[in-house]
This record gives sequence, structure tokens and C-alpha cells, in this order.
Amino acid sequence: MDDDQNVINGLKEHIPWRQLSLNVQGSALNGGEALKKIRERKPDIVITDVYMPALNGLELIQKIRKEFPDIHVIIYSAYEDFENARQAMKYGVQHFLLKPAAVSEFESVLDTVVNEIKVEEKQNKLLQYDREQIDKYIGHVRDSFFRDMLNKKRHELHISKEKARAVGHPAQLQSNRGKHFNDPISVFEKVR
Repeated sequence: MDDDQNVINGLKEHIPWRQLSLNVQGSALNGGEALKKIRERKPDIVITDVYMPALNGLELIQKIRKEFPDIHVIIYSAYEDFENARQAMKYGVQHFLLKPAAVSEFESVLDTVVNEIKVEEKQNKLLQYDREQIDKYIGHVRDSFFRDMLNKKRHELHISKEKARAVGHPAQLQSNRGKHFNDPISVFEKVR
């Protein structure tokens, strides 16, 4: 996103997008138009200038962070204003290129960002897998707990704190200082 069409054309023509495994989804001459396109297309990476009409780059980044916190932003600006870089870092921007940047510099930054995205995707897949496994485990623990309760009549039932936590048993809320995590909790069941 830049208010200079020549800059946009230069980036489109000279950066080896396909070689970097990237696809240009659009461009805009002002921040308002950029935000509209970002909302429609939800890109992984946004390259923006700081000084643009309608909505400047920092305002655009602030809105992106609120709506799309996973989008990676690269600032490409002709102004060596440390305050802009500092403000951009507050919004999570890690890459700030000064105009005119060499193609090799752009490639390096884009390659870094692509690798960051790949790492995030792997981490998200692992977290999702872990959540699924935890849900399955909790389901098995609940099933086991209720089977144990059904098999015991008027007898004291000993369950571990781990099982109590998994089924949301009130005993999990009691503080047992000095006890081991798997110490049994006594539950008395009344069966009529």
C-alpha cells in the first residue's frame, strides 16, 4: 500500500513473488482503500508506507492489529523517522524498510516473514492436535469416573484429583496443601 503508483508497480515487477511462494492479492493508493481490500482478501502479509492519504500507515496497522492480529506487516517508507518505527513496533511490526530498498533486501525480509508464517502454522497445528488429544483424554477420564461410580454402590469411591479435575468435581476446588497431585479424593455415593 503506497500513495505512489510507481512504487507499487516497481514492487510488483521486480520482486520475485512466485519464487518466494507469494501471490500479490492487491494494492491500494491510500490507507482506506487498503483496509477495505485487507478485509475482503485477508492476506498473510501487508506492505505499507507510513504517509498515505485517507488513513496513514500507522493508523492502518493499528486497525489491522485489532481485526487481523495474525497478519504480518512490513513498513516501506522514505522517511527515517524513528518515532514512526517505534510506534510501528508497538503494534507488532518487526520489519521496517527504507525507500529505496534493494530487491535483495526485500527478498530477505519477505523470506524471513514467510518462514515466520510457516513456523506459526506448525505451532498452531501442534496446539490444535494437543487440544484434541486433551479433549479425548478428558472424555476417557469422565467415562472412567462415571463407570467407577456406577460400579460402586454405597461404598467409598476413591478417585484421583486428576479425574476430579477432568469431570469438574467440586472436590477439585478444595485446597489440599502438602498432598500429591494423584492423592485420592473420597466420594460417598448414595444409591437408593
